[in-house]
Amino acid sequence: MLRFFPNMNNINLQNIQTELQRMPAALQKHIQTWKETLQRSSIEMQLISELWCKILEHEALLINAKTFRQMRSKEQRMSTLFRSLDKKQVVMQQLLTVLQSCKLQVDSMRRRVRQWVQDDAIKTGYIVWELTASMFLEFLEFFTLRFDYEWEIKEMVVLELRRINSHYDLDILFLAWSEQRHAGGSDFDQQLKDFYKSVGVRPCRAVRNPIYNEDYNTEFH
Repeated sequence: MLRFFPNMNNINLQNIQTELQRMPAALQKHIQTWKETLQRSSIEMQLISELWCKILEHEALLINAKTFRQMRSKEQRMSTLFRSLDKKQVVMQQLLTVLQSCKLQVDSMRRRVRQWVQDDAIKTGYIVWELTASMFLEFLEFFTLRFDYEWEIKEMVVLELRRINSHYDLDILFLAWSEQRHAGGSDFDQQLKDFYKSVGVRPCRAVRNPIYNEDYNTEFH
């Protein structure tokens, strides 16, 4: 352990060293949770899209209904569809909350590490494998920024799910959720690859399900 931070001479710096050496695993967990949550949400968004297609179809049928019986039947069917939609929207809100937790935890680590690297003994020291504290801060800043931007888009989509008026609106929201404009793409994937390489971990071996299998308290303050 001393080869990583050879200049650690007081208890406070030793405590920081311990925290730093646990943080990369925490970041892996949050990244994996982010990815798994988006995979789950993609399934939910597909179901929501199908519900809205049925709702829009029945709205057109309701407008063209020629008898009270037809009108009543379509209204009842639409009421059932909207109840199903409400349930799905609750699920999407829960998934959005998980994404928010991930980005807040990563940002919390970023703020702490940014403060710690002002000490030269920490800034130039290795945390694990090939990862220095200053390198880790760069990764945290990158992922924090990308998760923030991506989450804002996801939040907008969830807020608009009950306000769709046409298939065009539906397509726009579905695309906005499906595309990973900020937490995806070649530059994001390269940063992810570089991070995993720096800690000596293959991406496919990243720790899974931190929300339900937490072995490290990442509630940094």
